[in-house]
Amino acid sequence: MSTDTPNKAHKIASFGTLGRKAKQKLRTDNDIKIIIQGANSQTGIGKTTLAIELCRFIDETDHGWNAERKSFIDIQQYLNSYLEYTPGSALLLDEIGAGADSRRSNSKENVKLSHGWQLLRSRNIATVATLPSTSMLDKRMLQLADYWILVKSRGLAQPYKINVNDFTGVVSRDSLPGEEHIRFPDLRDGDTDKQYLDQIKDDKVKGDEMASIPMPEHREAISNAKDETSKETRDEIITDLYNHTELTYKEIGAIPSIDLRKARVGEIVRGE
Repeated sequence: MSTDTPNKAHKIASFGTLGRKAKQKLRTDNDIKIIIQGANSQTGIGKTTLAIELCRFIDETDHGWNAERKSFIDIQQYLNSYLEYTPGSALLLDEIGAGADSRRSNSKENVKLSHGWQLLRSRNIATVATLPSTSMLDKRMLQLADYWILVKSRGLAQPYKINVNDFTGVVSRDSLPGEEHIRFPDLRDGDTDKQYLDQIKDDKVKGDEMASIPMPEHREAISNAKDETSKETRDEIITDLYNHTELTYKEIGAIPSIDLRKARVGEIVRGE
């Protein structure tokens, strides 16, 4: 497949505030990292399509964006190649959840990506990463990201600015002014970038490195992901109650829907 002529982005794809801020950050500051998730962990609603369009929009290098040159599904290849790109490049890390699973926060791949994202911040390069759900993402990666985009349905997504409390480490996802949304079209039939990404994902599924998962383990993974999301929401509520009310640790813990020891409430508020 030729890489000499990159695809042209659809003119009707508009990235509004997010697009302007991303380009401004790359020109004047350092790296930018954007995470794209599907609503309700849905698949097939356009996460990769949006990621491709966004990379094409952000990338300001002379040759533009091309999937064969600037997209990855393997974390180690992404980390190894990062230093080869010129400032203004946009890299796509598709299906990041496979290597950044929060249930395996100490796994080799997860640690590599976490350390890499801490260090990869001074070359004016964008990384756009897709995954089914942020409950699959180790918290350290979410803290290091700049924006989070929720794809609500095909062609419609809402971007959020990621902010981290300096004292507690609690992550908040704040909508952009006016509850701004992104509208994006489906890619044209035969789009070479989409075909390339689909092919390498198919090859990975067929390869030896991706073994089948027994049904009990699959069910356990779903249950754990739901539990992790519930705990994250609970912890955010606890922190907000403590920061914005006069309630003590003990009083917050005594709330029936929380039901935690005073000491545990304090640990959550302190981000421990």
